[in-house]
Amino acid sequence: MSRMQRRVFLVSVVGLATACPDRSLRDQSKQGCFSLEVLLSKEGSSEPELLENGGTLRSGDRFALRLTVLEPLYLYVEHHAASGTAGTLHPSPPSPPLLTLPGTPLTVPADGSLQLDDRTGRESLWVVASRTLLSVEQAQAVVKEASSGQTTEREPPPTSTVRGSGGRGKVLWGGLRDSGLGVIRFRLNHV
Repeated sequence: MSRMQRRVFLVSVVGLATACPDRSLRDQSKQGCFSLEVLLSKEGSSEPELLENGGTLRSGDRFALRLTVLEPLYLYVEHHAASGTAGTLHPSPPSPPLLTLPGTPLTVPADGSLQLDDRTGRESLWVVASRTLLSVEQAQAVVKEASSGQTTEREPPPTSTVRGSGGRGKVLWGGLRDSGLGVIRFRLNHV
């Protein structure tokens, strides 16, 4: 790679690190730089149904997550089951976290859907977005802090807004704190 090509590449990469570049999309989201949609697979339908935050799923139901970013971000997804167990859904071990780019929605899992087990109750899906690379353990610590309601930073918490009808939304948008971190929590009732 020539010296000129390296400069152009470096300028391009640095340009990617700026805040939400697409104003029209940001205006549509009203707040935030990343979003979460939960896609429910319905038997007999080729199109998935969008599940509302706080919606109900039954044991055996299949679903996937679609994550969208308006700026380059590293995304991490954790599932807290009704049984009290927690697990990382993305990145899938042993895969390292990859930068998610605008215009390329991330589907979790990439190769199909998740299926609910037989243990019913309240479950949560947590999405952590970061401008910088985190280890899975660091992302889990962010979720633990957010779920406890405590924060070690003196800045306001990231925002989550919903877009949909009736006050309950189907698309959750998350904002980033000054630290470059943001969290979305999606709740579902597992019956």
